[in-house]
Amino acid sequence: MLEAINAYFENKGGVYVKPNEMAVVTFISIPVLVELIIPFFLKVSFTLYKSDEFERWCEIIQILH
Repeated sequence: MLEAINAYFENKGGVYVKPNEMAVVTFISIPVLVELIIPFFLKVSFTLYKSDEFERWCEIIQILH
């Protein structure tokens, strides 16, 4: 599933297995976050559980960009 998520975002991230054997997909490039990840989550029609944190995170990414 994580490989499919990464593929959806043009394989711009990476899928890693942490020491506790939990797998994660990670996107660390600021341009990728600005151009792909943030627009995706702004476009989807579900309510984000932690929308305040998401908005603050978006602001931080914009500052870094």
